Amino acid sequence: DFPACLQQAKSERRFVAVVAFSRAAVLSLAGIARKAGARASVIFGKLPPEARRKQLDDALAGRLDVLVCTDVIGHGINLPLDDVVFAETKKFDGTQRRDLYVWEAAQVA
Repeated sequence: DFPACLQQAKSERRFVAVVAFSRAAVLSLAGIARKAGARASVIFGKLPPEARRKQLDDALAGRLDVLVCTDVIGHGINLPLDDVVFAETKKFDGTQRRDLYVWEAAQVA
């Protein structure tokens, strides 16, 4: 139960990243997180640089409970995360939906 997990993480003051593999999934999960009372933000590949910087600043300043993101988080973004949770383990690779490779999950985490 995603909202219950978020409530527990919030009560334990844990900063969580939730990884999904489409912008639609990221935005949907962030909406669910906000409805559950979490301070949530998003990061995905096509997010404008100014917006991405704001999200990262909020994360570093401790103003977020959860960051919902795509695998872009694994490309040089360092945050003080307590947990990384995969909302899904399949991604579209430009040709087909497939299971994540182990190295892809490790890069994100």
